[in-house]
Amino acid sequence: MRRHRAVAHLLSLVFGLAVLNGHAADPSSPPRQEASAQVHQDTPRAEVEDESSAQQDQRATLLRQLQGSEMLGVANIPVAQTYLDELLRRIQAAGPQPVRPAQVVIRPKLSYNAATTASGLIIVDLGWLKTIDSEAELLALLAHEYGHVAAEHLGTKNQIGGLTHVGGLIARAVAMRNKVDNSLGISAAQGGWSALLKPNWSRKQEYEADAFALEITQQLGVPFVPGVRAFLDRIRSVEAQAASNAANTSSENQKPGTINQAISSLTRVTGLSQDHPSIEERIEQVQKLAEGRPRIRPRAGPDPWLQVRDSVAFKESEEEYILAARFMEAAIAKRPAETAEIAQQLAQRPKPFRTAAVQTIWASVQQDPQARMRLLKEAIGMPDVSNAAYQLLANLQRDQRRYEEGYATALAGLERFDSHSSLWPDMLAFQRTLLDLIEATPQNQKSTELNAFAVQIQTAMLALRARCLLDAEMSSACNQAALNAEQQRRLDTQEKARSDETARKLTNRMERLFR
Repeated sequence: MRRHRAVAHLLSLVFGLAVLNGHAADPSSPPRQEASAQVHQDTPRAEVEDESSAQQDQRATLLRQLQGSEMLGVANIPVAQTYLDELLRRIQAAGPQPVRPAQVVIRPKLSYNAATTASGLIIVDLGWLKTIDSEAELLALLAHEYGHVAAEHLGTKNQIGGLTHVGGLIARAVAMRNKVDNSLGISAAQGGWSALLKPNWSRKQEYEADAFALEITQQLGVPFVPGVRAFLDRIRSVEAQAASNAANTSSENQKPGTINQAISSLTRVTGLSQDHPSIEERIEQVQKLAEGRPRIRPRAGPDPWLQVRDSVAFKESEEEYILAARFMEAAIAKRPAETAEIAQQLAQRPKPFRTAAVQTIWASVQQDPQARMRLLKEAIGMPDVSNAAYQLLANLQRDQRRYEEGYATALAGLERFDSHSSLWPDMLAFQRTLLDLIEATPQNQKSTELNAFAVQIQTAMLALRARCLLDAEMSSACNQAALNAEQQRRLDTQEKARSDETARKLTNRMERLFR
């Protein structure tokens, strides 16, 4: 089943839910200036490069797109955000000048993952963040990710990947014009980047980012062992735990062919993939770089990061985000007993909720559609809500035959989050569903306005599909999302026929081989 439509149906039809997000600034949090001065009085200052208003607008746009495209949104924990921003400024000051624009973002997921975008967004999952037990390790993590930004790793890699996709589109167009089937060659060329060139490229980048982290942390007076080594040891520990969990799965998962499930589990938990070198290789490489360097003594006194992590302001927000993330994982895994237990915990929490994430989940478990709609509208009014709340509200309005109102809600979400490409398949699926419902309406009940509305949707779908065509990651998902039920059945039949034919040919070859 298609990923985007499957997730949307799961959350809207089974639970009626699906969002997460942050909260308003916590009045109990220390003021931004006071927290910064108290924690880092000796923070070095970088030669900050001037950013044009266009660059600042672009960064704000990318952050909104991330907020909307992440189903759990982006966390808003002011006491932690202030502290992380200050750490990043220290790293930038110690690195190459002028500094590259960057920003730390907390993603409310339970996984151990960190990622960096070409625009300089350094994304750290809450699951990893809350387990880090020293400022030294946190500095190493952020320095590693900023190393990707400073070296422009992501920009170069994404450009090559995008050019590969565009080149494939041009080659297909030429082939169609000349009536030549070159699909195999194009697939091989495009697959070459993903299967060979991209992994090798990324492994080299990981080594460079580790070396950058070592250099920066040493300049900031952070010893190797509690800093970079602790950061890499944590990755190794997480990978080992994930492998152990995969090995201890039920006997059903030990059947032939389930190795893919173990690999998927490892990737899902650690956030790593085959385009990263092994953690043992990374530790070995950075250990060699650290040898011969002067030893640095750890700073005495309480650890500043632990003071932030263990503060009431952090803990109160953390609790809600963890409940929201657990609910989402249980909903996607179809564990109704667990979702019911979490809903009961939410019922006992003080109201109003601090996060839009929990607000949306609370809306999803309400039996009364009007109560659900009211709560969803309140969630949408929160500044850090993700697009999932818009989608759920639009689906609810559509199911009540308020087609134009539902479409306006879906468009408002797309506009608020600057039409990020990952939202396009869901929008196309929503538009397709509206068209199917309008088409199923008896002719004597179709007004002139309803027919005009259908034409408006069809026009919008064509424009959105044209945009999808040039997007390497979303083009296939968009094409599938735009299919109506009959087209999807036809496609499924064709795919099954091709699969059966491939299996038949393989069987015949094997029989001839063993005669």
